[in-house]
Amino acid sequence: MVLPLRDRYVLLERTVNGRKQYIDDDGICNDKDRYPGSDDTADADGDTLPGGCDDRPNVFDGVQVYAACFGDLSPLRLIRGGRDATGRFTFTNAATGLKIAFNTATSTWDLTDIASTSPQVYFGYPLATTPNPPASELSA
Repeated sequence: MVLPLRDRYVLLERTVNGRKQYIDDDGICNDKDRYPGSDDTADADGDTLPGGCDDRPNVFDGVQVYAACFGDLSPLRLIRGGRDATGRFTFTNAATGLKIAFNTATSTWDLTDIASTSPQVYFGYPLATTPNPPASELSA
C-alpha cells in the first residue's frame, strides 16, 4: 500500500519471508515505530519529535533556559518527557543532568539536578500552571 505524505509517497507495507512488515523508509518497522508514516530520524529542531509528526518542525518544543551561569550552554534546552503525578510535564537535559519539574511542596516549577536524592534547586518559578511551565523560555 502506498499513501501520500506531505507531497511525497511512502511505502507503508511490504512482505518479507511471507510476513508483512510496515515501513516508512526510516528503517523502523511499525511495531517499533514511534510515528508510522513519518521518518522517526528526521528532527530539524532537536526536540525529539520527528519532523513529520511535529506541528512546528522548525521550532524547539521544549523549554529553553537562558542564564549566564550556563556559559556556552545558554540557552540550555530541556526536552519534554513524561507527566508527573499532578499531570504536569517534566523536561530534562540528559547531557547536563538537569530537569524542570513541578514541586508540589512549594507549588513552584523548579530547575534541579536529576540524580541527587536531595536535589539542588537552581531556579524556581512560583506560578502553578498546568500542564507546562508558564513559558517556553526562562531567563535568570
